Amino acid sequence: MKKLDIDGIDVSSKLDDFILMGIKEGYKTKETKKKNYKKVIGLAITIIVILGFSNSKFVNASIEKIKNSLGNFAIDKQFTVDEKDKMQIGETIEDKKIKVTLDECYIDNGRIMFTTTLDSRGRGDYAQEINPQVYINNQLMDVFENDYSGDIIHNEDKTVSLLSSFSLDGIDTSKDLDVVIDYNEIGVTNIFDVTRQIKGKWKFSFIIDSSKVDTDSITREINKSIIIDDYELFVKEIKIMPYRIELLTNSVKLKNNPHSLPVHYIIKDDQGNEYIDGGGKVRNGIMTLRYLIDTRDIKSLTIVPRTDFYNSEPTIHYDKGIQVDIR
Repeated sequence: MKKLDIDGIDVSSKLDDFILMGIKEGYKTKETKKKNYKKVIGLAITIIVILGFSNSKFVNASIEKIKNSLGNFAIDKQFTVDEKDKMQIGETIEDKKIKVTLDECYIDNGRIMFTTTLDSRGRGDYAQEINPQVYINNQLMDVFENDYSGDIIHNEDKTVSLLSSFSLDGIDTSKDLDVVIDYNEIGVTNIFDVTRQIKGKWKFSFIIDSSKVDTDSITREINKSIIIDDYELFVKEIKIMPYRIELLTNSVKLKNNPHSLPVHYIIKDDQGNEYIDGGGKVRNGIMTLRYLIDTRDIKSLTIVPRTDFYNSEPTIHYDKGIQVDIR
């Protein structure tokens, strides 16, 4: 098994395309609220948003399409993962007339993300479901313990693109990562909208050099409360990675409601760009929200609560923002 070269990868590839779709989805909210905030994929929970194209012509066309759909709200900052930080795989395996392509892999301090394209057009049905069995150094990644997340985009050419993500908790990242991704079942839907599982052999393996795994991160303890409508919101901590931010907060129990509800936040950078989270997880009463943001040139951030306790549309509390210097 050979190590794959991460250097020299065309940045106009699937991982960057995912982010363009994330921006598009985020701007739907931006148009509704007439506010200047941007959603980039935050990939269980649907932290990641997926696109299924890789050539620069499509990327440029996508940007124009997004701008046209946004009217006056132009995209003022594009997100790209640095070439040296991505791994191009581009391997296709066909079985049972289903083509599965493992496109790219990307690691950002504690999470592994990989993109997959399904193509069953030769069968006359529609492959759109995966349940990847992922092994890293012979350890099976657990859906819950390793915080699996995924998302899907249905492409115009009748293929499907998916992004999968796992936490590397419990994995010794000081060593090379021997990665095996096994799609032994693919869910396909026929013309009568009936879905069934097709068993087959779609197994990929590659090695990620340990030098590419651990990246610098910054942690800032915040531990501040925000009072909104007699509810106490608590921001515990923010973690900044090169291409990702994780915000640790509490959930809120509403009056006359037995359930705790998450409170979401906008991250505003020092250039005025605003991002909404792409999902997260809740453990032991602490909610972790994830944002996919190129943080390499950011010096400070403002954390702004976005609530919808009893309203059909969220309220952005700019006056309650917490500023954090990160460099």
